Amino acid sequence: MYRAALLAALLITSPLAAQRQAAVDSIIARITRTWGPAPRGGWCAEWSSVRGDSSALRADLAEISGSDRAGIYTITIRPARFAAPVLVARLRVGYERAEAVAARQVARGAVLAEQYVLVRHMLVWGAPDSIAAPAPERLIGAEARRVLRDGEPIHPTDVTSAPLVFAGDSVTAELVRDGVRIALVGTALHNAPLGARVAIRLTGGRRFAGTAVGRNTVRLD
Repeated sequence: MYRAALLAALLITSPLAAQRQAAVDSIIARITRTWGPAPRGGWCAEWSSVRGDSSALRADLAEISGSDRAGIYTITIRPARFAAPVLVARLRVGYERAEAVAARQVARGAVLAEQYVLVRHMLVWGAPDSIAAPAPERLIGAEARRVLRDGEPIHPTDVTSAPLVFAGDSVTAELVRDGVRIALVGTALHNAPLGARVAIRLTGGRRFAGTAVGRNTVRLD
């Protein structure tokens, strides 16, 4: 399935128009079969005849040339091999993507709050990127790894998980042995996000390592 912005001729509710629509559907399916699952809204497409008889459109005769990266293709219909084209058309295929952008300038190291992230829906032509853009809602609470300028798209490499443990802060160190939980107090030696390794120094100078499991909370090995 796809959402298409087609010429009015293809939108006319007639048997011929339906036949052309089915042919375009089949051509789009051939192009996108290596693109992975269709997005929630389906593929978007634009079709236009360049020259020739549009009634000659047949998916089984379609010669497709173009670029998956740009999503622009030339569709050529020939009645026989090496024959002159009876139809040349242009097809553009893409998808709608929800992209997160900075709603204002964000300083490096700042934790992203809802007011810092704006969702922009945009039409992207060509195959989806192999590296998916982060879901906007998953950016809330992340830490900016660099300065994000107002209106700039936020890429996966621009953010990192925000620390739950901060260097120099007092932390609770949990140690569980044989079902017994022991809580110790120490000082974090560096920042750590959820699930990351962190070293701490207990009162008296002894050092231990554990995993950040909560706000200034570390579970010791």
